[in-house]
Amino acid sequence: MVRCHAGCTQEQVIGALKKLNLWKTDKAPAKPKVDKLARVIQAEDDRHQFRRGAIIQRVATVHRHDNPKAQPVDYFKGRGIDVVPRHATVVPAALLRRIEFRKSADDKVERLPPAFTNYPTIVLPIVKGDKFVGSQLTALTRDGKGNVKKDGRSVRQTRSIGPNTEGLVVAVLANRPHPEQGFRTCLGVLRLFRGLNPARAEAVAARALAIGALTYKSVASILKNNLDRAPPAAESSTVIEHQNLRGPGYFH
Repeated sequence: MVRCHAGCTQEQVIGALKKLNLWKTDKAPAKPKVDKLARVIQAEDDRHQFRRGAIIQRVATVHRHDNPKAQPVDYFKGRGIDVVPRHATVVPAALLRRIEFRKSADDKVERLPPAFTNYPTIVLPIVKGDKFVGSQLTALTRDGKGNVKKDGRSVRQTRSIGPNTEGLVVAVLANRPHPEQGFRTCLGVLRLFRGLNPARAEAVAARALAIGALTYKSVASILKNNLDRAPPAAESSTVIEHQNLRGPGYFH
């Protein structure tokens, strides 16, 4: 029982206490309302993702039916895996490039990312119980033998590096407390040299070794500022003579 000497009713007193959070109640707090629009958008995105997976799987199924040997047996065996998923299918890049996705008639056309349209791709259906829920894509950028895959064809990588570049890689690894810490730097340097004239790459590596530039940023700076083309600073061999300089006889 709550009483107020000013003549307020019990309901008015309880209401005022509730507004000040001074009235305890056993009722659970009301759950916040979920934005219906956000829920609809999420559901639409989920349906769109499901449709994308279903379209890809349909293309893979048709390709597998027309090409019974379209199984990634060699790919898995090259990695020491003898068991191949039964429903896995290798789909060529040319076929994946023709796949288009669209949420509605007014939306722009979507396509698969370049990773799946430049290389053959393993398509594996994802099943929950007996229900199809999506597709797993694995781009075959390399086959099991280390060859680069281009539109279904294996191309052996035959890129060699010169002695200066090799020496730079060895120096970077030796300059770290643990060689593993220099792996990223070495990979970054080799990416910088990709597409360069071999002679230019060797000159950059030689310059980096000469000045002790054993970091990615230092090598990139040499390449950007053309420091490999600058003539090396000549060491001064002139002997300065001055009356205040002590000669070798001073110490004997």
